[in-house]
Amino acid sequence: LEIQNRQIPRNYVMPFTMIYAPQECVLNRFDLADTSTDWFMWGMTAYELLTNKIPVHHENPALLMHLQINFQPEFHLIPQRWKKVLQKALSQYHFPKPPHYYSSYETAKMITEGKQNRIRSFRELVKTLEESA
Repeated sequence: LEIQNRQIPRNYVMPFTMIYAPQECVLNRFDLADTSTDWFMWGMTAYELLTNKIPVHHENPALLMHLQINFQPEFHLIPQRWKKVLQKALSQYHFPKPPHYYSSYETAKMITEGKQNRIRSFRELVKTLEESA
């Protein structure tokens, strides 16, 4: 497996869990990772805790990756008080075409655009939760 002209060892382990990961992780754009990346993963975990459902799942890894990049969880299952918090935490860009159709620059721009509304701090989470009460 070769990524960006460097050899990846066969025992390489992804530094994230696919079903909870945001676009920047799934697409190996770790240069775009920031605190909102962690809050996205927190949002996926909170979704599962509140609904008892895995947010995104498929047996086929390629389809799972596609769902993870473009799919929004079913927010109608979320208690009203938490809905806005999770919508913000799980904010991401919807790619009209598969990401490999775009240049690296375009992909980075789209991912960054989708992250603009994400929660970035505990304070922001509490504020959003209070506004939803």
